[in-house]
Formats: sequence, structure tokens, C-alpha cells
Amino acid sequence: MVLRSKKYIIMGDPVALARARHGQGRVYDSQKHIKLAWGIDLARLHDDEPYFDGPIQLDAVFYLPIPSSRSQTKQQQTRNSWHISKPDASNLIKFVEDVACKICYHDDSIICRLIIEKRYDDGHGTRTELTLTQLH
Repeated sequence: MVLRSKKYIIMGDPVALARARHGQGRVYDSQKHIKLAWGIDLARLHDDEPYFDGPIQLDAVFYLPIPSSRSQTKQQQTRNSWHISKPDASNLIKFVEDVACKICYHDDSIICRLIIEKRYDDGHGTRTELTLTQLH
């Protein structure tokens, strides 16, 4: 039996989920536009394939920018190394889970295994690489 798997690459700086804002008796989603843009990219990459169903594994690698304040030598040494400062991996993955819902799967409760990495840009640009794999 072949298990279904699909890889998605979203170019640009990875985005962490921000808390909802409250004001004037209403809840405001400050990330509405970025979620929409990500959703369009993800839907294009998903290419109208059916939802993943059953238990799935989500592998995510977040390639974050190297601070420009570092010297050229330090920047080269930093490439593809572990990213140990903010944003938190948990907030990065929450954003991805929210955006992928109703595009790649019906509900994020089917994610049974997560593998998350945060790295500095490896020279191929800041991006988020996701792989969804069915588990059986």
C-alpha cells in the first residue's frame, strides 16, 4: 500500500500566529490578509487534490532570515544552522495548521505526528517547507 504524501514550499519569511485582537466589542484578526495570501499559495500548490484524511504527519522546516547586523563571515557561518530565537516553533506551526485547514485537510485534529525544524536561511531564500504524509 502506497501512502499519500505531498510537499509544499511557501517562499517568503515564515509567519508566526499572532493572538486575536479585541477592540470595540469585536475580535479582530490582524493576520487576515497574510492568511489569505498564504491560503492562495497553498491552494495553488495543493492543486485541487482531495483532502488528506485519517491520521497524518506534518513535517515543517522554517527557514528564517539571518540578521543583517552580522558580518558577512558570520552570515556565511550561520547559513542552515539552528534558529534558537523568536518566533517560537509552536506559533509558527499554529499559523500553518490554521491556514492549511480546509485546503489540505478538513480539520487539523487529524495531525497525529509533528516534526518541526527552525533553521536560518540556507542560501535558497526564506521559506516554509511542509510535507503532509498519511499514516497507517
